[in-house]
Amino acid sequence: MTEVFEDPRRVLKRHGLWAKRSYSQNFLISERAVHAIAEACALGADTPVVELGGGCGTLTFALAARSSRVAVIERDPDMLRVLAAERAERPLRIVDGDAKEVDFGAYAREYGRKLTVAGNLPYAITGAIFRNLVEQVAQVERAVAALALDDGTAGLAATCIVTASRCPVSTRPSLAFHQRTSIAGSV
Repeated sequence: MTEVFEDPRRVLKRHGLWAKRSYSQNFLISERAVHAIAEACALGADTPVVELGGGCGTLTFALAARSSRVAVIERDPDMLRVLAAERAERPLRIVDGDAKEVDFGAYAREYGRKLTVAGNLPYAITGAIFRNLVEQVAQVERAVAALALDDGTAGLAATCIVTASRCPVSTRPSLAFHQRTSIAGSV
């Protein structure tokens, strides 16, 4: 399937929606950043992928263009409706769930192999997502995410330091996001 980037601001407008601070939503508006995340996942046609926080599908659809085994976890009912409406014939599974509580082991058992985890993580819960991911690291082959370098919480800063010590980190300006923050992003 061919990857087609659509600015999430257009998708949100089409559905009469906006980024919600209550869900800590920051949508990737940089096609280059979306492509960089999807490429860094190094997906094969049948690589199992769990995307955390699919939003309106910007990264989701880039992942589904590369793999036929994408499960997207989304908690916001409005975004679940958008994902269902925008998915077209894309091979993906839309899951109503909390990105902080994903059972990666269940997905790895279902797919019969370790997972790739991807996402543009909601800033307010990045620390909780990483704690869950670290606890289940044996189920994960690769994880690629856009995240805040620091949101003022010691837990997130510590998580980023540990992660950066084990993984390459590249920064993106906050201009890559809709619902801009003063926080630089990182992939």
